[in-house]
Order: sequence, then structure tokens, then C-alpha cells
Amino acid sequence: MFVLKDLEFTIGGYNLFWKLSFLSILFSLSVLLILNKKYNLLNERKFDNLMSFTICFFFLIPALGIFLNTYFTNGVVYKQSYFIKQKAINESAKGSKTYIIYIKTKYDDEERLEITKDLYKSDYQNVELTLKKGLIGYYYVNQIEGH
Repeated sequence: MFVLKDLEFTIGGYNLFWKLSFLSILFSLSVLLILNKKYNLLNERKFDNLMSFTICFFFLIPALGIFLNTYFTNGVVYKQSYFIKQKAINESAKGSKTYIIYIKTKYDDEERLEITKDLYKSDYQNVELTLKKGLIGYYYVNQIEGH
């Protein structure tokens, strides 16, 4: 998915994803109810097409919401310092390494953020995040600095 990185750099991104997924289910059900009044859904092929439509919206609406929250902001830059709870290294099957920190936010006790190797190897106990508030109201991390 094209917004996976954006989801990781959204404070409370998983919370946002599940809210938008629930919204997509409600939207799909309402569309199904409207279409059910107009068309006979007892035909198996029509039912399969509608299930595909529902599954598509289950992924499309959260992806669109995260995209809107990331790239359409109110322009206000906000800086906040967070204590680094834990550092970790994730190794992929191809051998590349991803450097991760975990911080505590109002959405999660261990919010995960990807950082640079230099910041990972430093002795910083805190990080300062440069945040922008997105269209939907969740903050997106623009920059991470040691503090």
C-alpha cells in the first residue's frame, strides 16, 4: 500500500486506520442497502461483485484518509519532545536494517517511529518531533531530531 510509510509516521496512525476502516464498513453497508433496494442480490455473481466492492472500500477509504491527513495540513508546525522508551533494529530478509524507536503518546504506550542510523547510535534520551496537524486532525511527523 502506498500509505504504509505515512501510517508509520502518523502519531496514532493505527488508531486512525481502524477508525477509517470502521467508517468504510458503514459506508459499504449503506451502499449495499441502497443497491439491494434497486437490484436483486440473490444472484450469486452479483453478490460476489458486491463483496469485492466492500473489500475494496475497506482498504481504499483508510488509504485515502491517511493520504489526506499526511499531505493536506493546516500549515502549523508543532514541536514536541518525547522520551525514548526503547530502541530496536529490524532486519529484513534481504539483509537491510531499519532503526526504530518507541515513544509514549496519547494513543499508544509504544508508538513506533523509524529513525536514521546516526540517531539510533547516539546517546540521546529524548527526541524532538516536528509535527504537522493533518486535515483529519492527527499529527504527522516531518522531522525527528535528537534532544
